[in-house]
Formats: sequence, C-alpha cells, structure tokens
Amino acid sequence: MERINYTDDSVAAAADAYILIESIPENLEAKRSVFKLFEPLCPADTIMATNSSSIIPSKIADVLKLPEKFLALHFHTYVWEMNIVDIMPHPTTNKKTVDQTKLFALSIKQVPILMKKESPGFIFTALLSSLNNTSLSLVREDVATHNEIDKAWRAAMKMPIGPFAIMDYIGLDTLKDVCTYWAETTGDEEVLKNVDFLNTYVEKGHLGIKSGKGFYNYTKD
Repeated sequence: MERINYTDDSVAAAADAYILIESIPENLEAKRSVFKLFEPLCPADTIMATNSSSIIPSKIADVLKLPEKFLALHFHTYVWEMNIVDIMPHPTTNKKTVDQTKLFALSIKQVPILMKKESPGFIFTALLSSLNNTSLSLVREDVATHNEIDKAWRAAMKMPIGPFAIMDYIGLDTLKDVCTYWAETTGDEEVLKNVDFLNTYVEKGHLGIKSGKGFYNYTKD
C-alpha cells in the first residue's frame, strides 16, 4: 500500500508512465475517451493497455496515433488473490509491446496468458461467461434455485463455490455491464434476458459481496 500513489491530475498521472492501464466500466466510448485524453500526455514509448473484460482492443486502437503500442491486459478479480493476466494484442500491436507487457506482468508476479489473436472474453472469462449465462437461465426459467445449481457444481466439480457465489464475488453490477455489452454486440436473446434478470438485483443495491448481499447474504445480522 505504501508504494501506491494516486492523483486526479491527468498530467501528473501520465508523466514518465511506463505503462498506462485503463480500468473503467465496460463502456466503449468512455474507454476510447480515456486514451484520447492520455496518449498526448504520456511519453512516446508508454505502453497503452485496456483492462476490459469483453471489449477487444481493435475497437479502441483506432483513436491512437501509435496503435502498435496498445493491447489488452486483463487482470482477474480479485487481483491480490488471482495471479493470472491475459495479454491480447490486436492486429497491429507490435511484438516489442507484447514482449514488454509480458515482462511487466512477470515483474508483478502475475502469470501472463498470451493470446494469439483477438477473441471477446479472453480465455478463462469466456469459459466462465458460458457457465454464468447457463446458470442464470436455469434460475430465470425456474428450473432450479441458485442454491441447488451451486450445490450441483460444487459436488460434481469438487469446487469450493458454485457459479452464483462466483458472480457475487465478481459483483453483479460489473457482471451486468459485461453481459449488456456482449448482448448488444451479439444480439443474443438469452443474454439480454439474463441482463434484465441481473438488473432486478442491481436496482435493489444487491451487488454481491461488496454490498453485503447478492444471490447470497454476507451480513452478520
């Protein structure tokens, strides 16, 4: 904690930056605006990276004058417990940028997962999204309760928690944002229905562990 500095001054934040990592909600235009703002303020050799969990980097790269210095560097929740990070280049990312980003990931004790090409959702997140969407559909269609679905997953896969506990861990508002972007991009009707279902929790402030209640209750009283 003593090594972390923070500022709301864009110029100060960009000065002498080796790498800039954007980590704001899943809104494409908002993310593009961050890089439009910061690229002119950063040194020419600064690596630009997005921590987006669903937006491929080529959707952002065209706002940059040096797109070859840009890629996706996706950390997993929570970063102090999960030690893998996805590296996803876009078609014009150069090899030096990829190599430097991999070294940076290793220097902060992360395990870099290098992707050969762009793919929405990366690797683990793509697998997890399929599990989450199927689980949400089963509850939404009243096939089973979230407790029973988690029980099935824990018992069959010998895992400590199930998909609904995982979703609470991620944050239902974050999950809704990711699902919304994916649904709007693909037009998947099932995902759209699951977004509406998640929103019934988000509107009540039931966001998961961080709010004390989501699919499960985390308060002591």
